[in-house]
Amino acid sequence: MTYKGLNNREAWDEYVRSIFLDYITKHPEVNQLTCFPAYFQRELNISDSYTYLKKLLKQGYLTRKSENVLAVSAKGKRAIMDEYIRFFEVSTPYVTFSEYTSEKIRMEGQESVEVTMLSVLLKKIKPLQKANNYVGVKDVHLDVAGLYEQVGATDRAMYHYLISLYYDVSGLEYYDELLMYSKGKHKRAQSEQAFYGICIRPQVMKGIFRLKEAYNPQMVHEIFEKEQISINLCTESRMQELIEDLRNDAYDYSAWRKYFEKNYRSMLQVCEKYRKKEAE
Repeated sequence: MTYKGLNNREAWDEYVRSIFLDYITKHPEVNQLTCFPAYFQRELNISDSYTYLKKLLKQGYLTRKSENVLAVSAKGKRAIMDEYIRFFEVSTPYVTFSEYTSEKIRMEGQESVEVTMLSVLLKKIKPLQKANNYVGVKDVHLDVAGLYEQVGATDRAMYHYLISLYYDVSGLEYYDELLMYSKGKHKRAQSEQAFYGICIRPQVMKGIFRLKEAYNPQMVHEIFEKEQISINLCTESRMQELIEDLRNDAYDYSAWRKYFEKNYRSMLQVCEKYRKKEAE
């Protein structure tokens, strides 16, 4: 598929129509009381799905088999683009349709949806890091891992699952709390109570378990060398142990919570020494 002959609005219209028609092929029974999925409005900007449906009927993309049952016409079937459907299936908040189509043109349409998406996503990482948007960084690495896994690049997928894990266990969400304590703006008890644990996302845990044969301990060393951040509640050696637990489906949340909490309290102790030094 090429977008060179289309402007952004035309390409977007084709995309929305394709997703809508594909939905109707799977849910042909509709009427004025039909509750359409929320993503029609949230992701496709369709303000009134039933009005949009009537528009497609008028334009000949749909026909009525009976009062409440629709069928996609021959014209409608031609309008359902496999590439659009695939893009929608693997879509992420970090890649807009416009960014995807621009990258597709730049790559001269030679690559798959997944490879095109990967190209866009990998360019997002450094700007997110510079903006200190580490939630975005770990989300993008997780998206990248999933796409690499789908195209069969298991080594690359595992590497990015591990980077996402690295950020999950870093404790970056506590950075502001530690900063406030070091500046004397929070009391010790308040900062201690602020610790609620470390959450490793299920997608990361399952990805590492699925691809356990692709794991190489050197990956962790490389990640600690390259992804240096201002706070980390997990050492390189302990992350190796954590990964082995995940690979063997033996992760014990309670045991690891104690480890992370111990390290968090150690950081509070460092902050306390800093406070005393500043007060002298």
